[in-house]
Amino acid sequence: MSQYPHKDKHVTTTGWQPGCECQSSEGQSSQDTQSNKAVPGIILDCFLGAGTTMIVAEQTGRAARGIELNPAYVDIAIRRYIKLFGAADVTLQGDGRTFDAVADERLEKVA
Repeated sequence: MSQYPHKDKHVTTTGWQPGCECQSSEGQSSQDTQSNKAVPGIILDCFLGAGTTMIVAEQTGRAARGIELNPAYVDIAIRRYIKLFGAADVTLQGDGRTFDAVADERLEKVA
């Protein structure tokens, strides 16, 4: 079991996954410990879906990478992330286009 600080609380994990203390699917932890141990590594979610793993990683101060083939789920995950964390600078790594530009282009193709 690893314990590490995040903002004004401490979070406990078992192995490399969020521990059982989570009260919701978005990582609200009730655990309050006193450790300064950092958690190494990156969480990899090969089936990102609606982005819950990415959101929990952000809330617990961990790095995460996700893979999702369905563009509709990518849009959902990014919109959830922006809504929760206010990240306005989400860009496509390949060419630097903003999320809004890519989403608008995708909608034009459907219409």
